[in-house]
Amino acid sequence: ARALQALTGLKLAAPQAAYVRLGRAAEKLRDDTLARGAYAKVYYEWPLSPESADAESGLSRLGGPMIADADRMELARAQILYAGRRFADARKSFQQVRSRAAGDERWALNLRLKRCDYYLQRYPAAREALTKYVEHAPGPHAEAEYFLLNTLRAQNRGAEYVAAVAQFVQTYGTSPLAETALNELATYYILQDDDADAADVFSRIYATY
Repeated sequence: ARALQALTGLKLAAPQAAYVRLGRAAEKLRDDTLARGAYAKVYYEWPLSPESADAESGLSRLGGPMIADADRMELARAQILYAGRRFADARKSFQQVRSRAAGDERWALNLRLKRCDYYLQRYPAAREALTKYVEHAPGPHAEAEYFLLNTLRAQNRGAEYVAAVAQFVQTYGTSPLAETALNELATYYILQDDDADAADVFSRIYATY
């Protein structure tokens, strides 16, 4: 185990593999603290790696990571998974953190969960949840309403989608998401072989942004 500990201190191409090996060796020696620390390192810092599943299994055998800032670490892990488009795994981590969150943090996590549902192509569920979010969450809802209108496009509700984009741009015209929404609307028109409307939207983008 000491040799493996020394190995983890070196600059390696795949340090997560060394930490998993250290965790396994520490388990055999019944050094649960060392094993838990090694597995937690991989679980939280390299959640996109193949070794992450081994680390999660190791932590499960040992009763969990048992660290003071577990929620902060789990949230950081969820963000990495989300950025890596591992939306099912990210959703699971966001859900875990949300169960103990409150106030603005809980609202922010609620929105992350709904975005995960959208990217997982659970469009009806995402639309229903986003609608409730917009109705009840405090403050402006540009991000939520942006994803809400995209659920309409994803469900082939064209007329509603076009109307929703117009309303969104009117409400959030200064937001970068307004330009994004218009670009996506133009693309939608192109895919519908409606070059005239696409050209109108592009002209509006050039004139405004």
